[in-house]
Amino acid sequence: MPSVNLPDTSGFHHVFVTFLDLEGVMRGKILPFRSIMAPGSVVRFSLSELYFHRPQKMEELVLFPDLETIMPIPLWPGWAWVTGDLWVAGEPFIECARTLARRCLAHEAIEQGGKVLAAVECEFALVEEAESLAVQMGRPDLRYRKTSYSISRTLHFGKFVRMITEGLTECGFEDVVVHFEAGATQIEVNWGPASPLVTADRHCFVKFYTRLVANELNIRVDYAPMAARDWTFNAAHVHFSRSGERGERTYSSKEVSRNLLLSSPYVAGLVNPVETSYKRINQSSLRNMNRHVVSDIERGGAVRITDRGTIEFRQPDAAANPYLVQVATMYGAFVMKHDLGDNHHSATGDDAGMSVAFPTSLRQSLSIMGACPQLTEFLGRPFLDAYSAFKRQRAIEYDCRPTDLDAFNCKVL
Repeated sequence: MPSVNLPDTSGFHHVFVTFLDLEGVMRGKILPFRSIMAPGSVVRFSLSELYFHRPQKMEELVLFPDLETIMPIPLWPGWAWVTGDLWVAGEPFIECARTLARRCLAHEAIEQGGKVLAAVECEFALVEEAESLAVQMGRPDLRYRKTSYSISRTLHFGKFVRMITEGLTECGFEDVVVHFEAGATQIEVNWGPASPLVTADRHCFVKFYTRLVANELNIRVDYAPMAARDWTFNAAHVHFSRSGERGERTYSSKEVSRNLLLSSPYVAGLVNPVETSYKRINQSSLRNMNRHVVSDIERGGAVRITDRGTIEFRQPDAAANPYLVQVATMYGAFVMKHDLGDNHHSATGDDAGMSVAFPTSLRQSLSIMGACPQLTEFLGRPFLDAYSAFKRQRAIEYDCRPTDLDAFNCKVL
């Protein structure tokens, strides 16, 4: 299923060819558009430049563009965006999250019950240049508190909202809604549901396009879970459902929400991937994150059943890799099996009062994830080992950062 209907490519002359690295940061090249359209076309990257922390000699990284992911870039007529799957030495690259998602999301436990549709609440912070400098000084209040909700600021950010709304609609996204969220600097982007893989592709493009528009307006987009001390948290809530051929729901909302909640400690390393993720989760405003709720109003838990019977997974944050967000959500909801008598869980029941012991740091999350045989089998030991090693190294670097900006502002595109 294509991410959007394949556009008329006759007017394209350049293309951004992109992929996500293990940290969820978007990498890419600008190439002539015709270079990806010939049969068997590939795009080559130097692994030694991408993975400079590895001492061993690396092979060339090859990206096979998925032409079904082509998106026009409305802000730049004649330009397009595309992503694809990574290979190295003639084999799929084990660290490619999109390739992993393609395999994992085809698991029979996910697909056998019907058609899964997923959507994401994409939240991020908009930061003006003066605010960015204030944050670097360790004083975000110098600018932020004085301009909160001012009309001049609202008009400036309102132009951003309009450009994103019109641009995504032009790209073929359905039901696009872009609006201010809780904080004065926070924006949320929503669009219509699709299959989990397509939703992840679109999520990647939204991150790319919001950054592009922000650059045009001389503002900065920040997808950190916590852009600066005391600022509003940024999440990537997932809404999903599964239906049969006649549109009937093919799952028990109560059972799926229970499974997802019990799985949440095991997938935290995937959906809460940086140290500041745990500042978001452990803040008092989210102190009930370790439980689930059955309510269309209360939103404090990690898992919520809406009045429509759909499930909302509120644990993922904005820094998470979009492909790993979908993999973790579908795994926790439909694949992982739980023994309620297992000592690893602190479940207090099977209703809305059920809770779990949630990790308090990235290191703890990685340890829990690595010790889970079911998750290891699902993801594959090579990917899990590579991901955990990379994240542990990043956690060590986090401890060594000297400034407030470095400690709180984990910039992820």
